[in-house]
Amino acid sequence: MAQSRGCGWLSFTYNDPSIFPEYARACAEAARAVGVRSCWVTNGYATEEQLDYLGDLVVAMNIDLKGSDAFYRKLCGARVAPVQATIASAVRRGIWVEVTTLVVPGENDSDADLTAIADFLASVSADIPWHLSAFHPDYHMQDRGRTPLATLKRAVTIGRKAGLRYIYTGNVHDDANRDTVCAECHATVIERSGYSGVSTLGPDGKCHDCGAALPGVWS
Repeated sequence: MAQSRGCGWLSFTYNDPSIFPEYARACAEAARAVGVRSCWVTNGYATEEQLDYLGDLVVAMNIDLKGSDAFYRKLCGARVAPVQATIASAVRRGIWVEVTTLVVPGENDSDADLTAIADFLASVSADIPWHLSAFHPDYHMQDRGRTPLATLKRAVTIGRKAGLRYIYTGNVHDDANRDTVCAECHATVIERSGYSGVSTLGPDGKCHDCGAALPGVWS
């Protein structure tokens, strides 16, 4: 279906691919056979064995890093260490990794919480894009309001101080933090509006102004 519709990517999302590795591998193998690449949108709760089993077929991953260990224990019934291990392992394997944090008021929006996430990501790679998404009340968590834009902008500042080079805000209108900017000359290389975007990067991912190569999957 992806090939017939001209799609270059097959994305495993919402139903986390880590819970059906055999099916995910079969789909990814079939996709690769016809030139379609695979990416994961995942909570990152995987094992090294699972990454060994699937890693050669996964080109990119967007991994949720939700907060501190206390956040994971309280709201997810889980631990943060396995997620951090997945992020680090995927980067070591050469998988292109981007990380998303849903910033929830009163839960993971303190300077300490955001600094811990940013410092960890920077320790793995300063080139990991960090997506800071605004929370909105829904389902089982309707006891607080939306994430203020000021909170996301504070998180962006924290991320930049930690050394991260590509930080974006999401679920909000924020012209200042939606585009991709060359880290060397600060030229805008990808302009975004909603779910659409216009890129001036070539297939080699080089900046049109200074020629610096931006990290990512471009061809």
